[in-house]
Amino acid sequence: MRSSTNRRSIRWSSMHERRLSRAGDRLRNLQRMLLLFRYVQLGHFSRTLRSTLHSSLIMRCQFVVGVRNKLLHKL
Repeated sequence: MRSSTNRRSIRWSSMHERRLSRAGDRLRNLQRMLLLFRYVQLGHFSRTLRSTLHSSLIMRCQFVVGVRNKLLHKL
């Protein structure tokens, strides 16, 4: 009886760790994207490249910030 509950808790913790590491990977990717967004804002890219990247990046970064905030709340 005791061993089965112990096994279940081990399984749950490993599943939880995997989920946390996946969330960490996602956070890292989002931070990379936000860095790219800042470069675009500061004008490190050429004008033409910036205009094409800018609109899609703004859209993605607004979504990304929302996702990041949700992830941080879950942690």
